[in-house]
Amino acid sequence: MGKVNSIPFEVIRTKKKNKSGLTFIFNGNDCSKQAVKDTQNSIEESLGVSSAILARTIFNGQHALNGLLEASDGKLKEELSLVTPLSVWQVGATTARTMSRTYAENSTSFEAQILLRRSDLEKMDKKLFEVESKLEHRKLESQNASTHLDESIYASLDEDKEKVQESIKILERDLALLESELFSKRSQKIKEINEAKLYVDKVENSSSLAFKDLTKATQAYVRAESALTNTQTNYNEAKQKWDGFDSEQNKPICPLCKTPLSSEGVGHSHSEMLSAMEEELAISSEKLIHARSTFENCLVHKENIAKMSNDLANKLKLAKQKFGAKVELWNDSVQGLENQVSETKHQLLLKVNVLSENAMLRQERVTRSVAERSIAESQSMYDALLEETEAMRSQLNALECKGESAGKRSKVYSSLAEIFGPRRIQSFVLQNTVQALESMVQKYLDDLSDGTQRLELSLDDSDRIIRRARVLNQNGSWVERPISSLSGGQFRRCSLAMTLGFAEVVSRKGRLRSNILVLDEPLTHLDRSGRESVGSALKSILSNSDDNSVSTILLILQDLAAEEIEEAFDCIDEVVKQEGDSYVNIDGEGLIDDATEGKTL
Repeated sequence: MGKVNSIPFEVIRTKKKNKSGLTFIFNGNDCSKQAVKDTQNSIEESLGVSSAILARTIFNGQHALNGLLEASDGKLKEELSLVTPLSVWQVGATTARTMSRTYAENSTSFEAQILLRRSDLEKMDKKLFEVESKLEHRKLESQNASTHLDESIYASLDEDKEKVQESIKILERDLALLESELFSKRSQKIKEINEAKLYVDKVENSSSLAFKDLTKATQAYVRAESALTNTQTNYNEAKQKWDGFDSEQNKPICPLCKTPLSSEGVGHSHSEMLSAMEEELAISSEKLIHARSTFENCLVHKENIAKMSNDLANKLKLAKQKFGAKVELWNDSVQGLENQVSETKHQLLLKVNVLSENAMLRQERVTRSVAERSIAESQSMYDALLEETEAMRSQLNALECKGESAGKRSKVYSSLAEIFGPRRIQSFVLQNTVQALESMVQKYLDDLSDGTQRLELSLDDSDRIIRRARVLNQNGSWVERPISSLSGGQFRRCSLAMTLGFAEVVSRKGRLRSNILVLDEPLTHLDRSGRESVGSALKSILSNSDDNSVSTILLILQDLAAEEIEEAFDCIDEVVKQEGDSYVNIDGEGLIDDATEGKTL
């Protein structure tokens, strides 16, 4: 039961042997749901805050695994974002980036349209110039037109017309035959040249493979030659080694004992040494014979491959020569037909021109009558093109203005996106929140530690929240210590100060003003003076509270060993457990059996 932002609420949790329930009454209205989870969501929705802020501002426990003091940088920023939401700036930055991209795309689109319009305008200007030139030319022709034509000229033109038309038909027939033959020649040329090219490629591929085989054969020949040299050397060395045991000498002498080989030898057997000599020489001789055979085989193989490679090279050269000759022959043949086609077309064009000239002469009589109408139509066309050109130029100017405006807007929104981004306004807002939290934490830490501890919070260049703990030495100087190296009592004071300071920042930001505070084992690791400081600090919170701040503080302790702070509490309830049963000894009201299930304690 309590108030959040001056609105009364009541949360009742019941627990039976096989079932548990959650009741939520807000401002006199029962907002409970059938499922406990749905009721919890209703609590968050009605109070206007998330369970994370509720947990941070109302409850502090000694076994919290996610305390603010030991929280990671990301977790602490996440908690602070609940106090001072950055979503409006994040949305603003996202919106600005979207608008910047949109206007940039619009600017690009306008640039493309401008290029097209400029191209169209250039074409239109060129067309306008052509129409204007034709108009002037027609005016000049109209002025130079003859006012009288000889009728006898037209009589001869009619006779020439039939001859020219007959010549044109003959030339058109000849041209069709030549073009058909040219098409056939070209198709046959492509087919034969492709076949010749395939043959050349095939021979060239075979020549390339033969060259690779020749390279391998040469390498094998070199290796065989080296092996033969080594084997010959080994054989000579073995022969030289046993040269003193040559039984064919007149006086065979043992090189070791310098006695005749016919004797038994001094310290060794001559017969065994002779057997070893014969065996080693036989093996060396056999290896030498094999090496010579291998060398000769490699030499023969290399020569055969070289001959085949040379034959293929000559074959390739000949194929290329034939291919070039065939291409040249076909080119000459096709070129001859193309020349005939061109000449026929030229003759046909001349005849057509003659026919056209005759037709023009025949039309000379009516030219004057239609000249004025043609000039009028050309003038009308010129005026229409001129008007269309001016309209297109106006559109181009409008597009250029829009493109320039879109580019400027894209730059403005890009600047806004940077300003609203994490490095600017968001960092500034986070900096203010961190400074406010540091101020509140230090206020409570001064009360809890009698001014002997400091907890500094700041943002570094990469926007990481740095937490530095300082402890007052006996000589009055401050010494920085890692938070992990603080004593249990020092760490407990900093952790409790962080919790109370965070709740104070939440209250001042208007996010949540709770009139109840629950502390679970806040005196752990504290000595007598530390417990007294906690009692004084909590009493100070209550004495300075108003209708919208904490009016009730509940402490949960394992025992009443901390008698020095009893005076700081209005009442003390004690839970007693005897022989498996639990009782609540409410201050001044005696014992209550926990068998009264479903009741609020």
